[in-house]
Amino acid sequence: MLSHRQPSDQRRTWPGQVFADLDRPYTEVMHTFATAAQQRYQDGRYRPSAPPPHKQEDPRSHLRTELTNLQAQRRIVRAQWQHQDAAWQALWTERKAVLEQRRREQRTPNWTTQAEDAQWRLVRRQHDARRAQRRTENALWQARQRELRQALSDLPLPPAWRAILIVTDNCTRQCTELPLFAAGGRVTAEEVSAALQRVLPEGVQFVITDQGVHFMAKAFQHLAETEGFIHVPIARHRPESNGIAERCVRTLKEWLAPHAWSSDAELTSLLAQFRLEYNDRPHQGLAIAGLSPNEFARRIWLF
Repeated sequence: MLSHRQPSDQRRTWPGQVFADLDRPYTEVMHTFATAAQQRYQDGRYRPSAPPPHKQEDPRSHLRTELTNLQAQRRIVRAQWQHQDAAWQALWTERKAVLEQRRREQRTPNWTTQAEDAQWRLVRRQHDARRAQRRTENALWQARQRELRQALSDLPLPPAWRAILIVTDNCTRQCTELPLFAAGGRVTAEEVSAALQRVLPEGVQFVITDQGVHFMAKAFQHLAETEGFIHVPIARHRPESNGIAERCVRTLKEWLAPHAWSSDAELTSLLAQFRLEYNDRPHQGLAIAGLSPNEFARRIWLF
């Protein structure tokens, strides 16, 4: 059975449609776009419907977790052993006190009965059996701990990650700053906001970012209020909405690929070199094709 979709009078809309009206001033269009984008984010229309892809588990992390759990279990077992040893010590002290008391009373011919001796031998054998079992468990535990530590040492050392914040100008396409973060993937929203506050040009009106956790945090919202700019979050999975910055990211990755560095100072020097070359080379996407971002910025100031 065939079915046909009924025509609808409702046409699909999205915030970027406002840029189709070339007669409207840029500032007015950006205000409209920012308002619509923020509203769509609050409504949840920019949020992904599917969960993020599962990241491959780091074998080093798995080994560390197993080693930590093994050590935690041993601490619990050793605490139990300490209680057992304390109980045995109290029992042995009590027996010695009883024997000493009987010796003083000069009870003859024996200080203990056969039943008492048999019971004590049984208790002593149980105690010796527990100590032997402990030695076996300790040997197994130490062997497993050595295996885990050896496995950790055999794994290649993970690379020292560094995070780079790319700041570009949507008008001139200039790469204005490239702050480097030694914390890598653990960089906080506060660190990102502080770095951006240092490098933002005066009078900036709009800051366009993706919806990364650093840019959607309260620290970044506070920065927007303090500096007086409007934060424009682009749609998820739509990097073309921030195409100038994304193209700069791609170019930086390609430029850094053949280079090597052994310190943060060397990497910072490379980033400075990249920024000079990037801003001085021709860009086809500019309003005047073939100009470099620096030359385009100089010509703007002439008008």
